[in-house]
Amino acid sequence: MKTKTVDSVAVICATEKLTVPEIGKWSKLISPLIDAEVEKYNLQKNGPWIFISFGRDGNIATKCKVDFCLPIKNCTGYKGALKIMTLAPFCCAYIEYKGNMSAKMLGGLGYDPLVQSIRESGKKFTGESREVYTKWISNRSKDNEFEIQFGII
Repeated sequence: MKTKTVDSVAVICATEKLTVPEIGKWSKLISPLIDAEVEKYNLQKNGPWIFISFGRDGNIATKCKVDFCLPIKNCTGYKGALKIMTLAPFCCAYIEYKGNMSAKMLGGLGYDPLVQSIRESGKKFTGESREVYTKWISNRSKDNEFEIQFGII
């Protein structure tokens, strides 16, 4: 099991309470809105998209809080429609995932092995999980690359 502490970072974000299947649909709506705010207010991107979930319990029908975040610089004085916040340092177990977003692939090669290794290590989940998208093509692309992170203590 790989672990690390992710540094704090300022982000522009939107928050919604969603089920797992709704996250992809919502991201298609909110990502262009966040990109438009970044352009309109001359903000500087400072890293890849981060989707943060709070309270995911393994049941895809459970609604949980999701923050759609884009790291930014020079956000002082931002007065737009979205919120700016600083993500705290984040201690996590993680796995680098490459592939499509099918439940079979994502679960079998991404989430499931990571959850199992955390449980076997005796670490406890904090309730926060993140997906950090370093390369995104489409839901069906086998060339997507992102990191799945679970907060641990």
